[in-house]
Amino acid sequence: MAFCEKCGNKLNEGAKFCGKCGTPVVSEQDENISAPAACTQCGASLEEGEMFCPNCGAKVGAMPQYQPAPIQTQGQAVGGGVLKEGRFTLNHSILSGKQNEEGILLLYRDRLEWKGETYMLIPIEKITSVELQMSSMFLPSMIIKMVNKKYLFYLTNTEINNEFEKNMKRKELEKNHELVEKFNLEAESWRDAINSVRNGTL
Repeated sequence: MAFCEKCGNKLNEGAKFCGKCGTPVVSEQDENISAPAACTQCGASLEEGEMFCPNCGAKVGAMPQYQPAPIQTQGQAVGGGVLKEGRFTLNHSILSGKQNEEGILLLYRDRLEWKGETYMLIPIEKITSVELQMSSMFLPSMIIKMVNKKYLFYLTNTEINNEFEKNMKRKELEKNHELVEKFNLEAESWRDAINSVRNGTL
């Protein structure tokens, strides 16, 4: 009469698993099988008569388990490191609907990432252009557009924008002309960098 080694349940003759707890039944024939030289799961050395690997616990002779590739986390560079980085205020995004959110814009070889209160990732092939929207009262916005002609982001540089607003309150408008020029140069550098990535020249 055989009994389950785990729960003590009475086993039917020829049973391969316990009918109560599902534990595999080890027969005398199984116990007499010589163990292979190494575990098929982790490669650890095995001694004769071992039914389970002392290193990983896998059953001796079990088929190797498929190990999925590690998942890429936010900020990991699939196609290389960060090529360009800037701190911006997100005026609006059609992807998140967010407004006036501060964050960091990151350019990689394969994507653009926004890291603020929200997180967004846009494959580089979806981006078509970087443009400027001029305003007589406010700092220009940098507009990043995608293939369907819709915009992804309306962005202003956070630091420049704060300085711009202070100058407006102090009525030092001449200083703001310099800030507009500074932001224009930054937007142009982003445009050139994104175009270079899209063309494979960066």
